[in-house]
Parts: sequence; C-alpha cells; structure tokens
Amino acid sequence: MLHLRPTEWAQDGRGFKATRWTPFSKLPLNCCSLSLQPFDKPVATRDGSVFEITYILKYIKRYGKHPVHGGKLEVKELIPLHFHKNAQGNLHCPVTFKVLGNNTPVCANIASGHVYCLEAVLELNKKNKNWNDLMTGQPFKWTDIVMLQDPDKIEGREVSKFYFIVHGQQDEVVREITNPESKASLQKDDKLRPNAAVSRIFEEKERIAEKKAQEEAEKEAADPEAAAAAKAAAAEAKAKALELEEVRVRVGGDSRCMAQCADPPQYVLGNFKDYYGIRNPGGQDPRLPWLSETIDWQGKRVLDLGCNSGQITWSVAAQGAKLVLGVDIDASLVMEARHTTSSQISVAGRVRFICRDLLRLKLRRKYDVVLLLSTSKWVHLQHGDEGLKQVFRRCRRWLHPGGVLVLEPQPWKAYKKVADAHADIEQTWREIRLRPGDFVDFLTQVLGFDRAYRPALPSIATAHAVLEAKKSGAGYTSNEVGASFTSTAAPLKSNNELRKLTEEEELQDIYDQVRKKKRKGYVRMVTSHGCLNLELHCDIAPRTSDNFLRLCEKSYYDNTIFHRLIRNFMLQGGDPTGTGRGGESGFEGGKPFKDEFDSRLVHQGPGILSMANNGKNTNRSQFFVSLKSCEHLNNKHSVFGRVVGGLKLLEVFNNWETDPKDKPVKEIQLVRMEVFKNPFKETIEEMNKPKVEKVVDPVATWFSNRRDPMQGHKNRNSTQVGKYLEEDLLPGQKRPKEMPSEELEYANIAQKSKKARTDFDFSSW
Repeated sequence: MLHLRPTEWAQDGRGFKATRWTPFSKLPLNCCSLSLQPFDKPVATRDGSVFEITYILKYIKRYGKHPVHGGKLEVKELIPLHFHKNAQGNLHCPVTFKVLGNNTPVCANIASGHVYCLEAVLELNKKNKNWNDLMTGQPFKWTDIVMLQDPDKIEGREVSKFYFIVHGQQDEVVREITNPESKASLQKDDKLRPNAAVSRIFEEKERIAEKKAQEEAEKEAADPEAAAAAKAAAAEAKAKALELEEVRVRVGGDSRCMAQCADPPQYVLGNFKDYYGIRNPGGQDPRLPWLSETIDWQGKRVLDLGCNSGQITWSVAAQGAKLVLGVDIDASLVMEARHTTSSQISVAGRVRFICRDLLRLKLRRKYDVVLLLSTSKWVHLQHGDEGLKQVFRRCRRWLHPGGVLVLEPQPWKAYKKVADAHADIEQTWREIRLRPGDFVDFLTQVLGFDRAYRPALPSIATAHAVLEAKKSGAGYTSNEVGASFTSTAAPLKSNNELRKLTEEEELQDIYDQVRKKKRKGYVRMVTSHGCLNLELHCDIAPRTSDNFLRLCEKSYYDNTIFHRLIRNFMLQGGDPTGTGRGGESGFEGGKPFKDEFDSRLVHQGPGILSMANNGKNTNRSQFFVSLKSCEHLNNKHSVFGRVVGGLKLLEVFNNWETDPKDKPVKEIQLVRMEVFKNPFKETIEEMNKPKVEKVVDPVATWFSNRRDPMQGHKNRNSTQVGKYLEEDLLPGQKRPKEMPSEELEYANIAQKSKKARTDFDFSSW
C-alpha cells in the first residue's frame, strides 16, 4: 500500500492549496474606487464607495453592478458629493477645518452632499439633536449620514478584494475608461436614465468644455503656431495620462506609487532600505546640520532628488520651506516616506513624494533649491556620462535664476569599488570620462552656474580646527569650508579660518562677565521739574541696559520731552522727534534689538523702567516709567531698571492733565542724563588690562615661623651652592655674634604660671 505525504497530496492530489498572498493596499480617501486615481466630480453610493461620475456611469452601462462588492447598482442610486479643500489643496472638514487623512473617520450627508469629519457631525448634530445640515441648514435624518471612511472597518477599501479586480474586469474597465468615443454617447443612452443631480453635473461639465474650446479658438486665431505647439503638447500629455490610468487600474498595490512607477528599473545601486541607518546608525542624517547652517529654508521651494525615505525632505519642510517635493525611484521607499510624513503634523500639506526615474521626470514648476545628494554615483554608473549630464541639465532647468544646487558627489574610489563588485556595470565605469572632480568645471563652464561645490560631512581636521578656534578666543570659523562643500553659491575652500566676531558676539562676552559679577548701573535723570535716580539691571537685562547707557552717554536723550502720559499707567519718553514714532537704538546702524525677558523683572508697582516697542523685537530708544502696577505688560516689554530716588515726583506727574492724545498739557522736559556707573565700560577696561601673575606664597605649616631669617643675608639672591655656609675668617678677623635660632626664640617666651588657691572652703554651700 502506497503512502502519500502531505506535500505530495497538496501538490499532486486534491489537497489544500495555499492561496497566493496579496499585499494589503488601502484605497486613499481622495481616490475613485473604480479608476484608483484622484477624483474630480465625486459621487457615492449608500455603502460609502466613492467614484468619479464619468467612470462609474460607463461601468454601470456595461455591467450594471457595483464594482466594489458586485451587487446591483443603478444610476439613480448615485449621490453627488461636495468635498472641501484648504489653501494647501488638502481635503478638510468645512466646519472643524481638520484635514481628512487616510485614517480619519469621514462621513457624508446625502441630503446636502457635503462631506464632514465624523467628529463634527457627532458633536454638533447628534449630541445637540440639531438635525440641520451644518453648511446649508437643510433638515436631515440620522439615516442620511453615510460613512465614507471608517478606520475600524477597512474591508470596503481593500483594493485587492474589489469585485472588478477579483473577477478580472480591470482590462475591460481600462479600455472603457480610456475610450474617448464612449464618452460622447454616455449621456444619450436611454438605459442609464440619469437623475437630476447627475444631469446637472453633465451640464456643468459641458458648459466648462464649451468655454474652454472658445478660449482655445481665440488663442489659435491670434497665434496659430503657438496654438499648434500647445495642441501637440496636450496630446502628448493626454497619451501619457491614459497610459498611467491603465497602469493604475491594473496594479493591486499603492495606486499612487505604482501608477507612477509601473515598471521601475531595478538598479544594483541605490535603493538602500536603511540608507540613513547606514550613514548614521545613532540618529538623524549628519548632513542636516550642515544644510541648515548653509541655507535659509524659510519660504523656499525645494526639490529633493533621490529622497530615499524622506528624512531630509520633511526635515527641510519643518525648517520653514514653503513646498518640498521628494523624488525617488524606489516605490517602497516613497511609500515609507509618505507614511512617515503623515505623522508630521507641522509639515502637513507642504511635502509631497512621487516615484519616478530622474531621467524620465518632467516638472513644470521651478524651485529655489535642488538637492542632489548621494544620487550622482548610481546615475553615473547606470547611464554613463550622458545620463549624468542630462540630470545636471534638468536641475539647471528646474532652478529659478539665482537658485542653489546642492550636490554631493561620491569619490572616484567608490565608483571603482562598486564596479569591481558588479560585472554588468564595469564596462560603463571604464567609459566614464567625466570624473567627480570635473563636476565643478562642467556645471560652471557648460551649464552656466556661477559657482559649483560638493557637499561633504565634517572631517576630523575640520572638527579639530573648530576646537582650536574656540581655544583661541574667537570661537567661530568663517564656515567657508562647509559652504564650499554644500552650496553652489560660495567659493571653493579647504581650510578653516577664524572670522571676525559680529558686534553681537563681541558684546556677549562682556555681558557674560557683567552677569557673572552681578553688576548694576546707575543714572540720574534730570527733568525740568526735578530728578529721578535710576538703577539699571545690567546683570539681568544686559543688552537693554547697555543700549540705554550708550544713548545716555552720547547725550541722545538731552532736551527731549515725555510725549505721553496716562494717569495710573505710565510716563513715556525717549523719542527725539517727540511724536512717539522716532528713535534709534545705540547699536551699530541704529537697528532694533531683541527683547529680554526674565521672571525676576516684572511691571509691579510704580517706578519700573521698561522699553517701549511696537511689536516683538522692535526695541530702539523709547522707554517708559510705570506709575502703577501694569503686570499685563510682562513678557511684552523688557524691564531693565527701576526708580530708586524721586518717587514723589512721579506722583506729581501722575496727577497732571493731558490732552486727548495723552500728551501732558504742561511740558515735561528731559534736560540731561548723568551716568554715575557704567558696568560695561568697567568690564571692558578689566578685560583689556594685562594679566599680572599672582605670586604664590611659600608653603608653610600652621605652626611655622613665616619670617625669612635669611632675607637680609648678603648671598640671599645668589645661586651658588652653600651660599649660607660660614666663610673662613681672615687673620685678625672676629666672628660676628650668632643670631638666636628658632628654638631659642620660642624658648625665650615667658610661660604663665598657675597660682595655687588657698582661701577656698565650703562656707558658701
């Protein structure tokens, strides 16, 4: 009797056959359930499936079934939807303005067609029993609410289980969707019987199409050649769009990635799944600090070619970039980048990723910065010199005038190492004539860049130079080495040099010394009605105090007036124009300086000296003295001093009358400022004084005699051995009287003797 093993039974017999595993792919919220691409005119069914109106009508005409679950479906069951978008073009709830992501519960009110996040409907409708639509006010029932996306129930959004894909209808669907001839007869077909809402959609689309055709006819009449070129470009774009549509329907994975990369080339280089971990296993990409130091990303449009998993891409967006587009050839890395970016709320709407080959990439938008990091080597080895030159030309075309190309070429030895490991690219490597060292000449001489440089990570020599710079006192380098390796807008440099400190950096050392020594400043303010003595908190608000002292010493405030007086609030002055709109700071160029806030300095009580400003970091010369507590100004105006003499004069000023513009009726003139103590000048003088070496005291024990008995000896300063030994006496010469030794000196001290007490008895007990 023969025995069948389980493997033989499963393979040759009728045993259990394991089903083929299909990767899970969830349909994005903004995509049609039939074409698997973003919709334009969406309609929905009662089960929550969303379709593009044009595509679903064609499918119903041919099959009469629901493309998701296969049930019967008629045109009259379609419900027109109204999705709302924010300024960034993302779908959002029109009530809460919350972005509708792929994991957000989303519902639609079929009575009005408006789409909301579920939270808004539950809180504002169901909880409050408000059965009126949030946008139109139209009455509705709870049964009119249809869930379009429920994160807890994703069965209806799993692409691989859609009816038309499981039953192999995708090829026919593609032909129907991309067939322009069937569109003309779509609305005329009697079998469809479109309802009034669908008819209105078609009428609107026809009206827009007629208007567009009329505009094109006018342009063609004005410039026939340009119109012909535009038609050719439109035809090419349409053909490519139809090709992508076909790919999107056929694939079963992420429709957005796979449609753009239907048949991505498989390279032996690049496509590292853990690229950032390879470069820096402990954390972020080490190039980020260098890029942040070199380029100001605020408001920039950035193109990241070879973005990998997108760490640099969304990091650049987090630093203020207006728009960042990441491009990579590996669809799995693009999907990972999108997943990571979806959790970065601060960059939502400003980062986008696409899966493309750099040599096939076509972009219409121009960018301020193009990043080409760690990408040139594999392009060079796969496509040779011409392929890399083409990428460089595209980068030049995608840049705005004055834009920056950030390039990180790999050393030639890295090329050879890869070529030795992969025989199929060795021939391409041998034919390369444009070496990495020649990239600069090609970019500047051929493509017209002003300057071109290569990025590099900090080397040991660079780090050593920075440490030496800090020891020398400057503490800062010119950053020319980092700029020359990361930017095309700086000259080539290989040695770090110390740069001159800025005014702010020079002052910071002085301020640190004043803080450390806790020094105060003192000024007398002489007015036309009396004097006020001021104490300045130079140790807590050094920059603001320094500005005030500078202006006082150069007589900036002399013969000015206090132009504003508000009873029980404050007295303001410091404006030479007397209008409240003038004044300059005491620093270079009179530019405004930053605020200085400290929890120890508050507007509590009268006599607080504080800076007047017209916004954040706009301090110049104007100041005010509080007449009462005004703690609502804390952390808005910088407190830097207080009145320590003359508070009674402030009480007098507080009772004076003012005009409707809060100007004192009786003029208060600031005659002059008398500086009694300026700790900043004292600190500068101390820092400029030559350092005197401190004489170290001779080591001695606590009981020793600190007198130097040999101080008057004639050989005291001699370096000869035995200088204190007695010399031989000449004939007839007498030896001088010996000095008492230390023992004799202490022995001659009289000791107190205790007297015996003899008159003691117990009579006092």
